[in-house]
Amino acid sequence: MATDNAPGFFNSARRSVALDVSGGDQTLAEVCDGFHCNTAGNVVGRLQGDSADGTFAVLAGVPYYHRFKSVTQSGTTAAGRFFYLT
Repeated sequence: MATDNAPGFFNSARRSVALDVSGGDQTLAEVCDGFHCNTAGNVVGRLQGDSADGTFAVLAGVPYYHRFKSVTQSGTTAAGRFFYLT
């Protein structure tokens, strides 16, 4: 498992999940270790240790090390969301 500050994290990712929230909220089968989006926008979701959703402004193609357990349809505008698991 990657640490929160692992600089080479995406080099160690073993698989990815393309997440589509157009049909509703999505709960990941397991907590992701990081993600990126192909377009800038917002990702609304719940982090591993949180009990409420948060809104995260993201840039296109930038790796983020947030550990999401779910992503919410309402308010998520960034497209091409890929979540990484190690």
